[in-house]
Amino acid sequence: MLLLICATLLFQGFQCASREMTTAKVALQRGDTEKAIENLKLEIDKNPKNAEAYILLAELKSKEGEFEEAAALMDKAEPLCANDPKLRDRPANFKFTIFKDAIDKGQENFNRWLSNKTNTRQFERAVSNFTTATKLRPHYAEAYRMIATAFELAENTDSALIFYVMYVETIQASIDIAISRGLYIGAEESAIDGKLGTRKFIRGSKMSDGDSTILDHFSINGKDLYVQLVAKQNGDKYDMPVVQSWFYDPPQNILPAEREIVPASFSPSLASMATLYYNKKDYDNSIKYFKLLAAIEPSNPNANSAIIALYQEMNKPEEAAKAINENIQRFPDNPLFVAQLGDIYMNREEYDKAIQEYEKAIKIKPDFDAALRNIASCYGNKAAIIQKAQLELVNAKVQKDVDVKAYEDILLKAIEYFEKTLKTEKFKDDPVILGDLCAAYIAMPSKKADFDKTLKQLESLENSVPKEKKEAYLMTLYRIYSATANPKMSEIEDKINSLE
Repeated sequence: MLLLICATLLFQGFQCASREMTTAKVALQRGDTEKAIENLKLEIDKNPKNAEAYILLAELKSKEGEFEEAAALMDKAEPLCANDPKLRDRPANFKFTIFKDAIDKGQENFNRWLSNKTNTRQFERAVSNFTTATKLRPHYAEAYRMIATAFELAENTDSALIFYVMYVETIQASIDIAISRGLYIGAEESAIDGKLGTRKFIRGSKMSDGDSTILDHFSINGKDLYVQLVAKQNGDKYDMPVVQSWFYDPPQNILPAEREIVPASFSPSLASMATLYYNKKDYDNSIKYFKLLAAIEPSNPNANSAIIALYQEMNKPEEAAKAINENIQRFPDNPLFVAQLGDIYMNREEYDKAIQEYEKAIKIKPDFDAALRNIASCYGNKAAIIQKAQLELVNAKVQKDVDVKAYEDILLKAIEYFEKTLKTEKFKDDPVILGDLCAAYIAMPSKKADFDKTLKQLESLENSVPKEKKEAYLMTLYRIYSATANPKMSEIEDKINSLE
């Protein structure tokens, strides 16, 4: 009987709440937040292992907008209620809720600032909200990206780069596993089969725009990898699913549904980061991040072009050529990379080698406007070199007249490609191309009718040429009139002199 009484007393003692806890709950029911907070703090001082007190205090602090303090209180509650079926899920659910609130409020304040950039208070609030989100969910790369974007749009490059670097640090594990396993943006589903460990599940869903998304869950060495693929709707069918993004080794201490949230594409942030470094003339870091972008999205033409352009700007043509050849080896059917090698040779005035590469690019894509334009220029420059040599022979009285046949075939190729260039959408009615074509026709007396027709087309563009390009346009006409002794030359000269 004594044992039973003791057991009953012990049970009653366990169930009985302290005076501070009872007072706090009564205050909550009455809406007296201040009194509730005061007594919850007293309860925690008295009983630091009371998980419920931490949870209630965290919820009240959250309502007051003290998100970071609320999260810290929940962190303390989490291990204390791990074995309590009534409380154990509340810290994780709560932290996700305030994390989501911080992101939503940050986006709201950011949008308000965008509409009126003089309102610096909205900007500061947005950054503060996003910063809170990074503290609640340090693994959530998008929050760092949002802060970086805000500073970038505020033209604070140094601060933007600080947070872009933090963004990259957050996604580094996902990047490393992708590079080591051959995973990349734009990869077809068949290209990743067998490379990403054990498949645990695959799940599809339809987006509001009609496209379909696929979430592929793999396990690599005991760590989770979530890969998101997108199948674009094409009429009543769907294109082959391609990789859009992925998330490797998400934290274990977040909600199960959170672990499946795959970040937005990494590409825009890496591109912005590389561009900011370029603008600061930090070319080494710019190349570093453009290369990182190219590694996870090999088919990104802007990244590969930027790397090559940077090497050329740094006067490192060998590195540029090496980068181009690497791209060609990986993507032999991409005409852009083949044409870029032609650009290298063209800049070195190695026109024959350049022509070979441009011809390869045009074979892959017959309407490749840039390649058509450049191969025409290569042939034109070759013809000009021969023509100049012919004039020197005439001036030296080695021969009586210029031998047109010495460059005729080459110049005809230039004309052929200039004419094809004008048929592309990009260079249709382009005054520069028309001027180059007129110059080529001038050197070919047999092309007099074509010259007259092209010159008339060029002249008809005068009123449509933008103001900032007007001088260049008039100078093109002036050179043509001068070469052909056209009486309109003085009229064009007056127009050039009257320009502001």
